[in-house]
Amino acid sequence: MRVIIDSSVIESCKQTIQECYGEKAFKEVGGYILGMFDGENFQVKSLYLDKYAESTSIRIKLSVDAFHEVEEILSQSPEMMYIGTWHVHPGTDKPAYSNVDVSTLFLERVIIDTDNPESLKCPKIHIIFNNSLTEYSCYTMDIFFNFLCEPLDSSVAKNLVEAELLEIGLDALTESKTLLKLETLESYINLQKNIEEVYNNLDLISDQINFALDFFNELEWYNKVENKIEKIIKNEIKNGERIGVISSENEKKIESLKYRPKNIKNSYTDGSLVGFWVLFPYESISDMFLKIFYANFFKKIETEPGDVFLFFLVQKIKEEIMIKPFFLNFTSFEGISYIELEMTLIEDDNENNVSES
Repeated sequence: MRVIIDSSVIESCKQTIQECYGEKAFKEVGGYILGMFDGENFQVKSLYLDKYAESTSIRIKLSVDAFHEVEEILSQSPEMMYIGTWHVHPGTDKPAYSNVDVSTLFLERVIIDTDNPESLKCPKIHIIFNNSLTEYSCYTMDIFFNFLCEPLDSSVAKNLVEAELLEIGLDALTESKTLLKLETLESYINLQKNIEEVYNNLDLISDQINFALDFFNELEWYNKVENKIEKIIKNEIKNGERIGVISSENEKKIESLKYRPKNIKNSYTDGSLVGFWVLFPYESISDMFLKIFYANFFKKIETEPGDVFLFFLVQKIKEEIMIKPFFLNFTSFEGISYIELEMTLIEDDNENNVSES
């Protein structure tokens, strides 16, 4: 993901800060970021100053009043959305986030545990400026999460399994037939080494074969019910849903349930849980964004390592709905961190750079 900001947006923000605070002693100021997100990248259109924020020289707590003002602006500008927060640190060097920032501003981590993340339109970003707004850093949440999500396609599974099996030594068996024909001491010594290599990796080989079986079982099932699932999801979208749970007792009884912890856990417990679907208005979507939804689903079912589900990525582009199935294999959720994003400054685009509160 990349963040693009126009220099005029920063200059307008500087002017607003000067008008509001003048030459007073330094304290952290900040506010909300308004802009656009295309599924991959952000475009910052406004650095909205929160004049009601509680702030000192080392911390800032943004206000609900300013956020309500932001909501009013967004209601008049449907092309924009709330995409994060910004604030100023003392000094002239490039700033970095602090533990205080994590506890008071970087609050989107709650989405991992929320009942329903359907209102999440984009990941949240946090821009930190130095005192003069000449240096800046931008951060977003990243998730430490062990999982595999691959398109539900037979060639994908075949390539994944082949690559893993070769890496863990199964290719040694291919050489063995040739070694047997040589009938020399050296060839039998090498044959023994090959057999030992395969033997030492039997557990890993077994895991890969089981993975392939799971993948092809899911693929075979989906091929039988593809039209039915697409019809169910499209009907849910017509009814205003953006996210749902797919449950199936058999190939004839398939339904989309409300995305609620109780529905997810009950379906998982009785063995009918297939997976979940999410609707996005983007042509392409960052994996970092999708991980938020995977993690939210994962934490609701307390799944065992190796459990597999289907994830249906639904994209609505110019009224056309496309549904793409993915094989989702969970291992473990290990927590979150914050990583720095590339931030690009462009010059003199004077459209939509309102920064005043």
